[in-house]
Amino acid sequence: MSGTDLLLALVDGTGAGQREFQDFLRSASTRTADRAVVVGVLTALSRTLPDPATAVALAAALREVPGPDGDAGAGGPVPAVGVVGTGGGPRTVNLSTAAALLAASVGVPVVKSGSRAHRSGGGALDALGRLGVPSSRSAADLRDRVRTRGFAVAGQHAYPPALTALARIAAPVPVRTFSALLNVLGPFLAGVPLAAQLTGFSDPAHRTHLLALRELVGHPVWLCSNADGVDELLSTCDNELVHPDGRVEVIARGQVADGRGRTADLRPPQDGRDGADLVRDLLAGNLAPAATATVCLNAAALAVLAGTCTTWRQGYDLARDGVRDGTALRLLDELTGAPETAGGAVAARA
Repeated sequence: MSGTDLLLALVDGTGAGQREFQDFLRSASTRTADRAVVVGVLTALSRTLPDPATAVALAAALREVPGPDGDAGAGGPVPAVGVVGTGGGPRTVNLSTAAALLAASVGVPVVKSGSRAHRSGGGALDALGRLGVPSSRSAADLRDRVRTRGFAVAGQHAYPPALTALARIAAPVPVRTFSALLNVLGPFLAGVPLAAQLTGFSDPAHRTHLLALRELVGHPVWLCSNADGVDELLSTCDNELVHPDGRVEVIARGQVADGRGRTADLRPPQDGRDGADLVRDLLAGNLAPAATATVCLNAAALAVLAGTCTTWRQGYDLARDGVRDGTALRLLDELTGAPETAGGAVAARA
């Protein structure tokens, strides 16, 4: 199937299979693709999200091509849990990045994957880069960071090189134009074989797609959502957690974390602080009590997912102590090479 035929199939709703997308990506990788067709295909896939089978076929085709340093899965599973969301929904402070750092500081090995923000400077990689936390340079480097620091950021090596090829051909059309598609596929594209993964989603319409996409990765994936449309677990409302076996668990407001406050308390304060400053403040317990409670709740989920803790309450208490005694900030200073935080952190108000 030519790129033009693929575009027509997507426009008329026929869909496409993995082989058709492989041919399309192979053409793009050799720079023989027609730019107008590439932009058309990406636009068709983003304007109306394709059916789950087509989305899985595209993701599988993207994952087929190894990264520049070879097979990211060489050496077997990475002994860590991952956390990444789909984005979208109400704007909040960077909860999952802070939760990943907090969990790592209390003994849960974590790999943080994600992207740069399409609409602002608030993406996970934006915040971590401004904090001075480096991304891994290779699969071996990622494993070494997990082993020595308990925390690693999945660098570009972990992602399909075909994505870069497509972006180059589509330029100057910005990547954010295709965010509706990339946000859904993104959590399942990093070639890092984890022990398990926590993925939040903001749009209920994406649930069926995500259930299908998680079967592509070789590790268990928890999917979480809530009625407030934020792609993390929230302390301010009930949350739904879909286990790998399909079992649905409700984490009720107040069941684990203090349920005080509102989801509006998780918005970035309008005082000029950027995403990096806010991550540090989250780890210090210096924002609204609901923000501290929410970060601790997500860190607790990672602790339970990793088997570090056997109960949610145990994980929550461990995370809360990591904020109160400055453990989380100390890890951040170690990762960035900054002098150790003097005097520990401000007591958490969770």
